[in-house]
Amino acid sequence: QIINDIEKNKDLNNKYLTSFDLPGNIYSFLDCDPFRQKGIRGFFNRLLGIKPGDRKNKNTKVESEQEDKSFFEKLFGKKK
Repeated sequence: QIINDIEKNKDLNNKYLTSFDLPGNIYSFLDCDPFRQKGIRGFFNRLLGIKPGDRKNKNTKVESEQEDKSFFEKLFGKKK
């Protein structure tokens, strides 16, 4: 709310909101395609800060799906 009011008021905007220049080498770090894992595992990996290569063994898609089902069974219990 405060920043919104400052942005609307021209005098406060000029006083408190100033532009800044980034060093040239920063742009090389920012110029890349984002990478995101899909699915529930990717969501939790991003949430917990786990990188895709951090896993000890690489699973096939079938094993991965079984682990996801196991995760939900642990979370919500098995269907009766």
